[in-house]
Amino acid sequence: MSTCYVKVLTVSEARSSDLRIETDIPQVVGDERFLKCFWELCSWLIDFVLEAKPVSTNVIDQYRTQSKVISEYFRQAIVPSTIVVEGKREHPSPVVLINAAFRFYLESIPGLIKNVNKENPASVEARSRFAERLELWSLKALEDCRLLESELQHGGRSQS
Repeated sequence: MSTCYVKVLTVSEARSSDLRIETDIPQVVGDERFLKCFWELCSWLIDFVLEAKPVSTNVIDQYRTQSKVISEYFRQAIVPSTIVVEGKREHPSPVVLINAAFRFYLESIPGLIKNVNKENPASVEARSRFAERLELWSLKALEDCRLLESELQHGGRSQS
C-alpha cells in the first residue's frame, strides 16, 4: 500500500481554490445526525462482512480486548507485534492488527501527529507522512506475526 494524499490534493488544489481538510464534523451536519448515520452504516457493514466472510467469535473477542491496546501502541509509535493486555503478553492476529490499524487511522491520526512531532494535524503533508508510517508499522507487525506462526508450527517457543 502506498499513500499519495499530497499528490492528489496538490492536483485537486490546482483545480479548486476551496480545497481544505476538515478534521471536525461540519456544524451543518450536527453530531446527532452524523452519529446516527455512522451507526446505521456500521450495523449494515458488520452484518454484510459476517455474511460474506464468517469470522470466529474468538477473533471478535480478541479485537474487543486488544484493539484499544494496539491503538495505544500506535499512538506511542510502537509496532504492536507483542502487546500486554491485563498483564499478559499477547500476539494479535492479522485480522485484529489490520482492523485496529484501520480504526486507528480513521480515529486517531491527529493525536499521533500531535504526540510524536507536535505538528498541525490538519496538515496534508503530516497526515500523509504519518499514514505511511502507520502502514509500515502495521506491515512490520503482520510480518512479525507470520514469523511467529512459522516458528510455532516448527516446534518453536510457546505463545505466552
